Amino acid sequence: MQSKRQQKGYFPVPPYRCVWAGLLLVAMNSQADTATLSAVNDTTLYEPVEVTNDVGNGSGQYLFSGVTKEGLARRAVIKFNVAPAIPAGATIDSVELTLRVSKVPNPLVNANTSLHRLISGWGEGASDAPDEEGAGLSPPADGDASWRHAFYPDDFWQSPGGDFAAAQSAMISIAGEGEYSWGSTPAMVSDVQQWLDQPETNFGWIVIGDESGTKNSKRFDSRENSGSPSLQINYTPSEPAGSCCTGDQCQVVTEAQCTVLEGEFGGVGSSCSPNPCVDPEGACCASNGNCSETTLSVCEAGSGIFQ
Repeated sequence: MQSKRQQKGYFPVPPYRCVWAGLLLVAMNSQADTATLSAVNDTTLYEPVEVTNDVGNGSGQYLFSGVTKEGLARRAVIKFNVAPAIPAGATIDSVELTLRVSKVPNPLVNANTSLHRLISGWGEGASDAPDEEGAGLSPPADGDASWRHAFYPDDFWQSPGGDFAAAQSAMISIAGEGEYSWGSTPAMVSDVQQWLDQPETNFGWIVIGDESGTKNSKRFDSRENSGSPSLQINYTPSEPAGSCCTGDQCQVVTEAQCTVLEGEFGGVGSSCSPNPCVDPEGACCASNGNCSETTLSVCEAGSGIFQ
């Protein structure tokens, strides 16, 4: 019976292949790799009618940018956890952010929509706008970002509407519904490279629509929705790297780094997406023919056959 790691694609290298494996490591050292990340946090900053009338939608299914017919701005904030997915020391070659627009105003209005690098931290709480439009009528929950707050109720943005770099990282024009991608621009590459090299500065991007007019807001699917924001990163590792499992946590590192972490190395080129460290669940059949639902490790410990 295959071991847990073999079922996930981890096989030992026979001794007679060591020379070829060494040559492969040298070849892969100069090859680019790709990681596709899902957002780990996202929410909308809703400009309130009254300055102190904070609203939130941290756990809602939608994000917004642009301006409503009432003249109130909406800005989406999105963060991706770059450092665990990309080996330290890698060079970021190109990046592309993709969002899905699920609703636009009628009549249709084109809106220039820009990304700016956020320069301070923010939170995503449990607030959820009560209607399917995500209109932002719920009060913020603890830890939520709002128009005034980076973390509700005690921590405020330095500037209402979010703290972000003045220079845009990218801009595209958004019209109707569908998928839209920003990138790759030198500024976006620089942002992601900084987040890899200095993870403590990774606060993500803010998405700002055309705020010069009204009734041009766009609705995007959030990470709680099926059209979750995604970030594709093409990079060149400084050394051959792969997935390293420490418990159920996965990060992409070199084999030497994984050894220091006392983890289990998945092999050069292996990925953390999907997470190979999570113990899968499924049917476990015993020798007497009885089957039950359990995890792979429990099944193997009982000498069962995992389906």
